[in-house]
Amino acid sequence: MSYSREITTFPLNPVVMGKLLQVGFNLASSLISLSPVNISLSAGISVDEAKQVLKIVQEDVNTCLQISGECVAKSAFDLLCAEQEQEHIVTFCEAVDSMLGGGVPVCKLTEICGAPGMGKTQLCLQLAVDVHIPEHLGGVEGEAVYIDTEGGLILDRLVELARSAVLHCQQVVEASQSTLDQSSHALTVDKILGGIHCFRCHDYYELIAAVQLLPTLLTQNEKIKLVVVDSLASPFRHNMDDMSLRRRLLATLAQSFLRVAANFKTAVVLTNQMTTKIMPREGDSHHIPALGDNWAHVSHNRIVLTRDCSNNKRKASLYKGPNKKEELCFFQITLKAVANSWLCVSKLFGSSSKLELVHVIHGAHHALV
Repeated sequence: MSYSREITTFPLNPVVMGKLLQVGFNLASSLISLSPVNISLSAGISVDEAKQVLKIVQEDVNTCLQISGECVAKSAFDLLCAEQEQEHIVTFCEAVDSMLGGGVPVCKLTEICGAPGMGKTQLCLQLAVDVHIPEHLGGVEGEAVYIDTEGGLILDRLVELARSAVLHCQQVVEASQSTLDQSSHALTVDKILGGIHCFRCHDYYELIAAVQLLPTLLTQNEKIKLVVVDSLASPFRHNMDDMSLRRRLLATLAQSFLRVAANFKTAVVLTNQMTTKIMPREGDSHHIPALGDNWAHVSHNRIVLTRDCSNNKRKASLYKGPNKKEELCFFQITLKAVANSWLCVSKLFGSSSKLELVHVIHGAHHALV
């Protein structure tokens, strides 16, 4: 963010924002040097409203200046070491974790795309639970922020997943016969639920406001290691006829997510919907992730969830990854709880010599997506 940031991207009262835009206050730079009284007289808003506007804008500018002051060069060796030491959040699906190089990486954006019913929300809920796995069990022992734009955050389902994760961790500890006192790190359902911080956003105004709160929230709570937005596309699919505004807002959100991931060593997971791309010359059409071509270059990892037409199995395909080639794996969402007894079958198929993995995500077959 900077002085050139557009006013429409700030979490301002819509009525106040409209009055500011009507008199030409389009950028942060047009406000930052004015007093509350001058803004009040120019835009026809109260002095208190003007003070609130300046407070929000000034906080963003201060954050930008602080970040720019911390920008220093790093050697390629330092970057390589940091990459090798990077933590991952497991999904409890060995096939998906293997495809991502150990799980969903921190410090990076991972995009999960798919049509309704493919398992996007199921994976997000699983990650929100798994981020709490203690370090002595190979987890990151963190917390999560869950931004829900579709109402898919079902608490009963979350409790079910939390109970399964607790049971699984207890079984691992018992099987390891560890003599160490891990009582202070014991995982409980209450601890998991207490570590998932939820926002319910109904439109893109509320989504932008929630995203702008993330730096403050993550500064106050260093345990947060995961930010989930389910889904990013939903607020922009309705009542958004201005495509130019949509592109600008998405570009602003992209920079916010990238900055949160890098500066706070947090995994950012976004879900995206699918849209139909029509190719008139070929007389054909196919499904692609929504939000356009520019957005396709934002995420570090992009996974597309589909169903295999031949056997109706769920399929996860890695279409984009900085350190991994394109891969695919099959998975299921079942009624079983999280357990060690996973189904895993591998075989080589066709001339592509890709490894096909069949694995079970232990969850509910009726999971909402």
